[in-house]
Amino acid sequence: MRTAWALLCLLCSGCASYEYDLTQPPPVRHIGAADFVTVDYPPLRYRLRTVENHLILLIDNPTRDSILLVGERSVIVDPAGGSHPLISQTIAPGTYIKLILPPFPRTDYERAPVIYSGGDMMQPTAFDWPGGYEVYDDSEATFFRWQGETDVRMTLCFQDQSGTFQQRLAFHRRQVK
Repeated sequence: MRTAWALLCLLCSGCASYEYDLTQPPPVRHIGAADFVTVDYPPLRYRLRTVENHLILLIDNPTRDSILLVGERSVIVDPAGGSHPLISQTIAPGTYIKLILPPFPRTDYERAPVIYSGGDMMQPTAFDWPGGYEVYDDSEATFFRWQGETDVRMTLCFQDQSGTFQQRLAFHRRQVK
């Protein structure tokens, strides 16, 4: 009976699920998994959604001119207070770019020859097999962990034809049942 109870508790507990609240700019908005939350932050528009505990940001450019996200002047501040750079990206007119928080760790791939004996002929045959592995190297500047119910801030620097401008966003990660 104890074993059945322990198994039932284990199955019901599962992993924690998280969603997000946009706390800056006001008003506070909840970002769930069902639909995108759209936030106009002129001249850009943000579409936000939670997918598998990650915050997805689609940054739309509804203008007629390209807008550059200036990565070296933009920053994400993680829950521990660490600063992380972004990669510069151009947002063409009528298109979007995607940011995923927390970012996935860098994945490296290796191709290594594998020799096996195949078929009835028992003759060695060589082929390349891609093997991938994730790199959890804390020196990777853009990678950070976002755990528990904590906050992340972003300062995004953009450049358009009229000059540069910044947009500040802040998010709170919260557990949902």
